[in-house]
Amino acid sequence: MEQKKILTLDEAKKISQKNKKKKVCLAHGVFDVLHIGHAKHFQQIKKNYPNSLLFVSITADKFVIKSTNRPYFNQKLRMQMLAALECVDYVTCIEDYSAVPAINSIKPDFYFKGKDFKNNKDDFTKKIYAEKKAVQKYKGQIKFTDDISFSSSNIINTQFSSLDEGAKNFLKKIKKDYNFKKIREIIENFKKPKILLIGESIIDKYVYVKPLNKTPKENLISNLVINDNKFLGGVLAAANHIASFTNNLELLTVTGLDKETHLLLKKNLKKNIKKNIFKIKDYKSINKIRFIDNSYTTRKLFELYEMKENFFSKEQDAKVLKFLKKNIKTYDLVIINDFGHGLLSKEIIRFLEKNSKNLHINVQTNSGNIPYNLVTKFKKANFVTIDHTEASLAVGLKLLDTVSIKKRIKKMRNFSKMIITKGKAGAYYTKNNKSYNAPIFNKEVIDTIGTGDAFFSLASLSTFTNNDQALASFLGNVAGGIKVSIIGHSKNIEKNDFLKNIETLLK
Repeated sequence: MEQKKILTLDEAKKISQKNKKKKVCLAHGVFDVLHIGHAKHFQQIKKNYPNSLLFVSITADKFVIKSTNRPYFNQKLRMQMLAALECVDYVTCIEDYSAVPAINSIKPDFYFKGKDFKNNKDDFTKKIYAEKKAVQKYKGQIKFTDDISFSSSNIINTQFSSLDEGAKNFLKKIKKDYNFKKIREIIENFKKPKILLIGESIIDKYVYVKPLNKTPKENLISNLVINDNKFLGGVLAAANHIASFTNNLELLTVTGLDKETHLLLKKNLKKNIKKNIFKIKDYKSINKIRFIDNSYTTRKLFELYEMKENFFSKEQDAKVLKFLKKNIKTYDLVIINDFGHGLLSKEIIRFLEKNSKNLHINVQTNSGNIPYNLVTKFKKANFVTIDHTEASLAVGLKLLDTVSIKKRIKKMRNFSKMIITKGKAGAYYTKNNKSYNAPIFNKEVIDTIGTGDAFFSLASLSTFTNNDQALASFLGNVAGGIKVSIIGHSKNIEKNDFLKNIETLLK
């Protein structure tokens, strides 16, 4: 019986169209963990409209943005649970972030939401506005039930959470100082400062290959190229992350003269970024090419760099310094993503240290610069984020613990605030002169590329706006948790997704 209730959207559309006598009601949601609040919601609809057809649509798995590791139950199981309820007539699944496709197909007389959605101002995704507009288009009405309500996210967080005790305890500390409304207000303030973002442009190329066999005459494994994707990496990825939160961002970077790079930038760099891109004649645009096993994983086989090693250009230096001397005083915050490929000369660094109102830096060690691009090339900064390996190289001690490394670096350099990240071990920050660990929230890793850049982007905005390093570490880890679920830079950290993840974690 329950299986007959489960329909495709087209099937639901046909049943609704054929119906001439009964009022059509529609309720929509994720309905991840079915609870008494959901049951009361559906029962109230049927009580108010006893001679009606009640359709319930759910959001498909890939469109659920509540948090990483959600939904807890897949769409098939969620539909089966709903179909088991006697008061529900039909269930369907929507391949979209909102209920609009269901509304357009079913054309309900009444579209129902719970009382939590009555205050439209609390819906930062603005989906409720689009849904209301769609309902009214077909002369329907949006109604709100007022029975007892619960939160699936809260139930999952308390009863089924995949977080370890360290992550749960850290969230308790955050919730003690902040609620979601307060954090959302802080994030809204990210748009206030005028920001200059500086760093190297990198094109990340993923080449998906299928291993064939060993070559007959050499000890080589041949691979067949299946397809490839190109992404904006380096400072370009960071720019797209930050531009999701503010329209007050300027980018300073350099490229070569090649048309392909500039076409990629034109197509994929967000339009609200003010671009200061210097094209240098002898500069070779940086391409990092990773060959990926074309199977069920994103296992990287090997990597190639296309760039000029140890590049230095007087033309580049002169253009960058001229721009900075003219404009530096207009920026409230200067953020540097230093990938160690020749953009930041000593003269530029000293100028930025001396003239920036607030200087935030991330200095990266990679296979193209190890061990020469150290954070200690900077003498001072207001905020620094580096990973444990980069910190170890800076002090020249491999086996020292993270907290001790951090203390040594701060003795060597005038870094006001500093967070050291350590992969799955989380981030280490200081609050009231004590060191703390901020655990990660997502251990289901698809791809780690750009995770540190995502962390730094959000931690930097948070530090400037709020100054609390616990909150900066929390927001950085939320960004990192989203980023490890993304292949390459195929998606950016988007503000609404980010807020939804925070809201879910704090329930």
